[in-house]
Amino acid sequence: MMDYLRKYVLNKEVFVRYDSISEIKKNIVEGYLFLKNKIFVNAYIIKSGLANADIKRRYKYRKKFEQFEKEAKNGKRMDTEYGNKQMEAQSKE
Repeated sequence: MMDYLRKYVLNKEVFVRYDSISEIKKNIVEGYLFLKNKIFVNAYIIKSGLANADIKRRYKYRKKFEQFEKEAKNGKRMDTEYGNKQMEAQSKE
């Protein structure tokens, strides 16, 4: 995951959307990261199999992230079945 973040996110223009449920804990602010071109980074890394959905707490996209994780584990990873264009369309939902 760190390679992806270094290559595609580091030094790029991004914006963060915060979940209405999120809170600040120990200097960590939880949010959803989007690239300037609207790619939903959180969803992309889960769909690519690079990260897992957090199942220990409630948040806006939990069900969607759990589905993405399930698909990635069943071989429908972002890098094999999906493309960036499809991911961009889904990030607009």
